[in-house]
Amino acid sequence: RLADTETCGACHPDALQTWQASAHARASFDNPWYRQAVDAIRDDVGREESRFCAGCHDPVLLVAGAMEEEVAPEDPRAHAGVTCMVCHGAQEARPDGNGSYTLSTRAVPLPDPADPAEIRAHVEALTPEPLRTASLCGSCHRGFLGSHMGNPHHLGGIDDLTAWSRSGYAGSAASRLDEPVEAATCQGCHMPLERVSGRDFAADDAGRVHSHRVAGGHSAMAAGDPAQARAIEARLAGAARIDVAALTRDGRTHLPADGAPVRPGDAASVDVVVRNLATGHRFPGGTLDAQDTWIELSIEDAAGRRVAASGADHAANDEDGAHRLEAVLVDDEGNAQRAHHVHRFRAKVFDHTLGPRDAAAVRYAFEVPAGATFPLRARARLLHRRHPEALRQAACDAQRSARGRAFSSASEALGRRPLDACAPQLITEIAEATVWLGAGADGREPTGGATERVWRRHCDHALALIGDVQERL
Repeated sequence: RLADTETCGACHPDALQTWQASAHARASFDNPWYRQAVDAIRDDVGREESRFCAGCHDPVLLVAGAMEEEVAPEDPRAHAGVTCMVCHGAQEARPDGNGSYTLSTRAVPLPDPADPAEIRAHVEALTPEPLRTASLCGSCHRGFLGSHMGNPHHLGGIDDLTAWSRSGYAGSAASRLDEPVEAATCQGCHMPLERVSGRDFAADDAGRVHSHRVAGGHSAMAAGDPAQARAIEARLAGAARIDVAALTRDGRTHLPADGAPVRPGDAASVDVVVRNLATGHRFPGGTLDAQDTWIELSIEDAAGRRVAASGADHAANDEDGAHRLEAVLVDDEGNAQRAHHVHRFRAKVFDHTLGPRDAAAVRYAFEVPAGATFPLRARARLLHRRHPEALRQAACDAQRSARGRAFSSASEALGRRPLDACAPQLITEIAEATVWLGAGADGREPTGGATERVWRRHCDHALALIGDVQERL
């Protein structure tokens, strides 16, 4: 019953259609990025220990007791993901994480669509108290490692719940000085009302249902699904703001940087500020070690010649030194674990992601060439793709293996699009800002984050400097 989504879809086709495109639907062994990580746990630590992952990724296999066994590609339970009855059957959700929810085993009353009393009974049974709360989402979007995975001590992991609960979106005004923001929940942001076919029994008077796409940053899964890709891009657009906020030369800082008087031969630095503008948890969120969000800064002269750049080659080489909004975890030897092999995590050495409404500054030093022509154009972009290259490559290798090919074939046999971990990753521009420097800058229009009112740009810069400069490049 936990695995059955088709019965639900008979009356709720729109919810089923959008869910099928979601990360929830592809959370299990048919997801090559996840499979390579959970298979590594099963090989290195043990099958029983892999139940650590299953409460959130494989509830159907877990309930069946199948995580202690070999998981075969043709087993439909290994393709189930987070099904309708995981969320709609949760009678209790606790803040512990690692799948800290309790499922009901009561039978679901299926109503006669013409009987209002039966419909009410059905709705009441499938809208348990935790359903619309952040606690339900937090029961999986919070995780930790401990002795059950061979760790010598507790190590916190994914934790969108805590960041949200301490933010203005949850009603907390204690975390930082800020403008008031409207209250927002996980479901309010990630499950907006959406009109699809209008045939869904749960549709409102306008023919809309809450989208079950749960669009966030999982753009790699959306390759080959234009509708899901558009939903993810819409969710990411405006999530953060970027600005070329200040320029310093000869010991003097120009705020903002627009029109700062630079000349050939100058040694200067610019502060690029990123602010988490509209994400209710850390940005980027989710598994903070498995993100690839970076700043691209380019400074060109009036003839289009590159004066300085950082992150311009990151898409082809993610070891290029670009500033990345990520967390890095290391193993016992201090080696960075980029492929999300969580059983090897021992410590988090830094975290450059941003809390809700928080800001960070990255300082870039450069020299203006003697032959540069003016004005200079300084452009900063905030770019996102789902996975760092090491994780993408690990998943691609796993997919090309005999086991990976068998899972792809099984997905096709079940009528599902196989996920392609080897495909080029979608890159989304989240924010951009352009300013002009030096002689001739007057009359050149800034763009993006540099068009905000000056006081707001100053405020973002000041908030960033409360936490000190994040990196000097």
